[in-house]
Amino acid sequence: MTKKSKKEKNREKLETINMMAIELQAMRSSNEELRSCVQSLVENAEKAKKEAKRQEEMLLTQQQTYRQLSEIHLKHMVELQEVKLANKLANDAMMGALEEITQEEYNKRTRMEETNLADRLAIEALVGALEEIAQEERSRRKVGNGGEMTRVRERLHQQEGATRSLEDSMRLEQEKVSEMRERMGTMEDELRVMEREKNFAVQRDKETSMLLNREDERILAALNTECQRTNQWLRSYAAKSSSGDQEADEFDQSLDMSENRGQSPHKSRSAVSKALDDLKESNEDLRKLVSEMHREKTAEKMATQEARKEKEKLRELYDSEKEKEMETMRKQFVQNTLEAMKENEEKIIFQYTTMLNEEKTLSSKIRRERDELSGKVWDLETQIEILKTRPARQVYRPPARRRHDDKS
Repeated sequence: MTKKSKKEKNREKLETINMMAIELQAMRSSNEELRSCVQSLVENAEKAKKEAKRQEEMLLTQQQTYRQLSEIHLKHMVELQEVKLANKLANDAMMGALEEITQEEYNKRTRMEETNLADRLAIEALVGALEEIAQEERSRRKVGNGGEMTRVRERLHQQEGATRSLEDSMRLEQEKVSEMRERMGTMEDELRVMEREKNFAVQRDKETSMLLNREDERILAALNTECQRTNQWLRSYAAKSSSGDQEADEFDQSLDMSENRGQSPHKSRSAVSKALDDLKESNEDLRKLVSEMHREKTAEKMATQEARKEKEKLRELYDSEKEKEMETMRKQFVQNTLEAMKENEEKIIFQYTTMLNEEKTLSSKIRRERDELSGKVWDLETQIEILKTRPARQVYRPPARRRHDDKS
């Protein structure tokens, strides 16, 4: 009965050790799954960081484009203000010149009325005719200037419309920038959440690794203890002590895993050999299991290293392709932006040149009209001087009789 109980105890111990080894392997497999999950989380976090970096670079390029468009808009507004100021100064100069000419005419007419009272009737008729001509010229000039000013105003309205459209496009760009900022905020929040999850997974992995290491150490300590006890029993058995009771006590001390010191020390040699064979078989099985576990662990390490190398190669390839794609997109965006800026600059230069040409045309027209008016004023002064030098009787001669005399 005692032999069977000890044999059953040894088998139970062997089964317990096997179950512990199975649990250890299951824990290692779960640890590998956990590591793969953590690795996938790390990869997702790296992808999110790269995407956030790309979005940040796009936002920076959009901000630079917005600044350039703002500078162009400011230059355009400054040029428009300068054109408006130049037109206003030209109009003021033209109105001042017209007022000076009118004032000179009024002063001359007043002086003529004061000095030539005798010739007033004839001069009034002539001055009335000349005033009608001058009024027609003023009305014609005002109509012409009004048409030119209308065209200038239309040009200015067109420029204001273009400015409004540019402001609308800039407003749309600002809205896009705000949307990109919101997306960046959400992505940063998701990245923080993923970092917290990653930290939690890393901490859990560390704890699991510590538990596994402790379990491995415990199992290895138990195995070492069993081996030491087996060696101790072999040494004690080889010593062939003369006392049979002492041999039985040493055998009980080497094989007893629990508290079994109170059992009977009388054991037969066949039972000792049987127990020794069972222990050797169990130790051999354990050694095979441990060696197999070491081989599996080495193979897993090699597979992990190969997978890591392949992953690094794929990551480098992906980074290079992504960098090339980003460089191509950046060059295309810069080229499109430069072309758009060049077109806008050419349009602005063309409009500005057109306005300058129109202003030159208007100035030359005003100069010609001023010269014509000066010529007419000079003719008027010449006629007045001629009238002054004529005799008084020729001035008061009736016009009808004079025409009759001319016909005769």
